[in-house]
Amino acid sequence: MIPIIHKFLYSLIQRLISTPFFIIHFVNPLFHLRSLRFKVAHYKESASPYLAIFVIYQEGSLPFYVKNMIEALTANQVKVVVVANGEVSADTKSYLESTCHVVIFRKNIGRDFGAYKDALSSVDLDSYKKIFLINDSVFYFKRNLKELIASVLKSQHHWTALYDNYNVSYHAQSFFLCFGDDVLRSKTFKDFWASYQPFGVRHYVIKHGELALTSSLIKAGFYNHTLNNKFDLRLRLNALNLKEISELKKFLTHDFYSLYPRVLDMDAPQFMLFLTYLCERIASPVHFLYPMFSLLNQSPIFKRDLIKRHKTTLDEFYSLLTEMKLDGSEVEDAMNEFHAQSKSLPKSLLAKVNFRFDII
Repeated sequence: MIPIIHKFLYSLIQRLISTPFFIIHFVNPLFHLRSLRFKVAHYKESASPYLAIFVIYQEGSLPFYVKNMIEALTANQVKVVVVANGEVSADTKSYLESTCHVVIFRKNIGRDFGAYKDALSSVDLDSYKKIFLINDSVFYFKRNLKELIASVLKSQHHWTALYDNYNVSYHAQSFFLCFGDDVLRSKTFKDFWASYQPFGVRHYVIKHGELALTSSLIKAGFYNHTLNNKFDLRLRLNALNLKEISELKKFLTHDFYSLYPRVLDMDAPQFMLFLTYLCERIASPVHFLYPMFSLLNQSPIFKRDLIKRHKTTLDEFYSLLTEMKLDGSEVEDAMNEFHAQSKSLPKSLLAKVNFRFDII
């Protein structure tokens, strides 16, 4: 009974706090008029049947993970449309216009889903075999990234996600999605984007963006394939020997140990059984089991809010990157960003409350 009451109170407070934000968005002319928030600054023809809409939010110089993704897409002959939410530097503008096919500058209305909606509204969906929707909320290290894009382009699935999530209800995470032509031509996909309202409140984007898109596509018979899924992870864990299983312990995070302290006393067979058991029960593997996916799949792609959401520490993250022997300059840049992030966590009471209740 207590969890139900807690959930009800959380939802009630969340609605009360977020109401002013919805009102502010709704009375803003930018919310209603795409022409006021959206400008195509650069356009170059491309005959590619593959398109990527890459949404970025970068106020400073363009970081390695944005460049890595652009280079991996272009290396696979994908037409790259970059949507820059907010202002960018002159150097960033120059780089984007010299490397991408289309560059769009827009006001940051509606976060990534708002940007996806705006960009898709100017695209003839029926003319593409595959369309990627990608954002820069993760670190894309160069290793295996070009190969990852190539494998998704070869996929025969209706649509593909990098990670999924079982928190609240099942949904594919929106930072990396790819849709095949049967989805792109469907009334379900087109109707979703036509009706989506670009509010910028975080919990709205999750519920009416990620959750609603996944639900509507599955109901229409379009099933997704998740590249880093918990069931494949379980199979990979079962293939390890006991020594390899024991070595994984040192890469589990403090967040993991705080929830499951008894793991420290488990021997290798017990630890393996416990990890495989958790694989089917953890709601958000992208935040919780990220070291396991990274080590076992050699897939160095990490959410950039791991420190902000207290899912790991600087030392834990550095230890994992060192173990994976990634490019030294990329590791240094990622750690510098994490250091900066750890110093810019919400400090005022209002900011902490808004963060706690998924408003920002």
